[in-house]
Amino acid sequence: MIAVQLARRADGQFVSCAASGHALTAPAGSDILCAAVTVLLRTTANALSLTEGLDVRILVPKRGALSFSVCLRGGAENQRDREAQLRFVWNLLHAGFQALQAEYPLNISLNETTVEIEVE
Repeated sequence: MIAVQLARRADGQFVSCAASGHALTAPAGSDILCAAVTVLLRTTANALSLTEGLDVRILVPKRGALSFSVCLRGGAENQRDREAQLRFVWNLLHAGFQALQAEYPLNISLNETTVEIEVE
C-alpha cells in the first residue's frame, strides 16, 4: 500500500507531503497507481522548487519513497501571491490523492494534518 501524508497550515497553505510504499496493482515498473503518485509528487515538487520566494526541500531516501516540504522565504516579494500558490498546491494534491484513493481504496491511504508554523 502507498501511504501519503499531507500537511497544511490552518489557513490552507501547503506545508509538506510524504509518500512511501508500493501499490502492488501490477509488477514493478508497470504499476499505473505508483506512476500516478510519482508524477503528481515529482511535478509538484519540481514546480515549487522553480518558484521564487519559496524554499523547497526534496528527499528521496529510497525507491518507493519521496517527501518534500516548502516554506516562504522571509521578506519574499509578492508574499500574498506565494501564499495563494501554496493554498492552490494543497488543493491540487488533496484532490489528486482523494481521486486516487477513491479509485484504489485498498492500495493507497491518505492522512491529512494541520500544523502550526511559527512565522519568523
